[in-house]
Amino acid sequence: MKRFVYGCWALVAMTCAALPAQAGWNEFWERFHVDFHRVNCFPEPFIYGDREAARAPFIAMINNGWRRQNTLGDQHFDGETNRLNQAGTLKLKEILIENPEQFRSVFVLRTAFGDTTNIRLQSVQESAAQIAPQQGQALVYQTNVGPAVAPGEEVDRNFRTPAKLPAMTVSGGSSGM
Repeated sequence: MKRFVYGCWALVAMTCAALPAQAGWNEFWERFHVDFHRVNCFPEPFIYGDREAARAPFIAMINNGWRRQNTLGDQHFDGETNRLNQAGTLKLKEILIENPEQFRSVFVLRTAFGDTTNIRLQSVQESAAQIAPQQGQALVYQTNVGPAVAPGEEVDRNFRTPAKLPAMTVSGGSSGM
């Protein structure tokens, strides 16, 4: 009987000592369930961030390409008045009317003189208001990146000369049979 009483007292003492140890038991099981579900759906939560990180350089390249395409350079302005010439007006019309809406921003190549650049920007704003008044004020920015240009002879040669595939060559070999 003495052993039984001592055993009961020992059981009560261990139970009382174990009560503070249960403080994190619910948090443990909650964390266990979260980790279980995270492991079982592993790649899904991380796929989208990885895809965006992989696409980011391409988006920057596309935007830079449109910026170069929509840049008005020195050849689009009159040398004396710094107003848009006929080529500049046609290029501006192409940008504002033919481009997709999200790529209708106009860029003006910055010059060495600030007042010249400001005159060019003002000229582009005025011409844009005449070309496409329904669009409101056009977005016109300064840029240091020049437009994509090529010599006229090269462009003419590329468009007039038909593309030719190289002649097919058959390599000679012995069959040995």
